[in-house]
Amino acid sequence: MTRKLNGFFYMNDKYRDEELTDKYLNGELSREELQDFERLLAQDEDLMVSLEIEKGLRKIYLEKETLVFREEVRAARASMKEGEELLNNGRSGEKSPEQKNTARVIPFYKRGKFLLAAASVLLLAAITIIFLLISGQAEKSSARLFAGYYEPYPADGTARSEAGMESPENVAIQYYASGEYAKASGLLKELSLNYPEDDKFSFYYAITLIETNELPSAIAVLETMAGKNSGFFKEQSRWYLAMALLKQGDDKRTKDVLSLIINQKGYNFKEAENLLKKIRKE
Repeated sequence: MTRKLNGFFYMNDKYRDEELTDKYLNGELSREELQDFERLLAQDEDLMVSLEIEKGLRKIYLEKETLVFREEVRAARASMKEGEELLNNGRSGEKSPEQKNTARVIPFYKRGKFLLAAASVLLLAAITIIFLLISGQAEKSSARLFAGYYEPYPADGTARSEAGMESPENVAIQYYASGEYAKASGLLKELSLNYPEDDKFSFYYAITLIETNELPSAIAVLETMAGKNSGFFKEQSRWYLAMALLKQGDDKRTKDVLSLIINQKGYNFKEAENLLKKIRKE
């Protein structure tokens, strides 16, 4: 099957699927590429499967590392216990019940190798747990800071002059204002495509994506809006881009965006200053 993304045709294969899903989850697709990708998702079952597999793998990554660490600790403890028993029995001249049948003895020159191997396992286990603790602490820190600084942008009370009370625009804003972001998201996405000159719809659509944890999509939309030469929501888009990156745990890119807001004294630059200081202290 031949597919098209961003003007280029390519054959359907698992390597291309992995590349696309990785870029999607990392928020590295442009807005046009994101729209093409979402269209492909609706058409290609293999691509959808690849995306779900990658999401699952990322979700269990730390859990898997924790299990590996536990197994390493168990193995190290068992090896150390066995080695200690053998060494003690060797010193006393006594043999364990198992040794009486096998007459196993560790030569002196092998004891150093055994102890070195055991120490290496324990060192690896210690490094693993330190890494997990640091990673977990970083995630908790990002989540705490996000909760302290994020709040959804106020709902726009205005409507297009030709829009009636039951128009998609008014219904979308009503859903948004009442916190029903999943319902608002689909309507706002359609409105952003129908009225590309009105940044309001794309901006509010991005906020719903943050609220529903569709962070790669939110980041792609906000990066496009923040990169425009002009626009009513240009400055606000930078702030919410920083919020989306913070929620995703990307401290480096969050700091870059916050620094830009501060340097240009953009929307919420005072909050950006305080947040940047806290991130650097964490």
